[in-house]
Amino acid sequence: MFSASSLEHWSLADRARDLRRAVDIIQRWPVWGVGTRRYVIAAAQVSGDRAFEGLLVDSVPLVLWAENGVTAPVAWLGLGLLVVWLGCRGRSSATPDPDLALATSWFASIQVVCLFQAFFWPTQELWQGGI
Repeated sequence: MFSASSLEHWSLADRARDLRRAVDIIQRWPVWGVGTRRYVIAAAQVSGDRAFEGLLVDSVPLVLWAENGVTAPVAWLGLGLLVVWLGCRGRSSATPDPDLALATSWFASIQVVCLFQAFFWPTQELWQGGI
């Protein structure tokens, strides 16, 4: 069977391959991307695999960039920084708002998680044949 270190090595190798695939897509379509909900289709074309949901990358900003171009991760990171900035600004006031502080902490933690996780929905092209 597999040892723990070989499973970890396999996992890291898969993640590195997925990141390379996303970077390849970004290099081919850096400004406009491949289109919303078309990442899996483009990843299959780039890698020569069949299109399936396993062609994801564990980085939301990279998937956003590959799909919608450079403005998508900039907007995602900008909105995240804006929320954190508003929360920090609210904490520095004389009477900090506990709800704003909780929302800021929650949103900041979600942003960090999203840097290393892809939340994805099936593309129309993948499910159309089965339906």
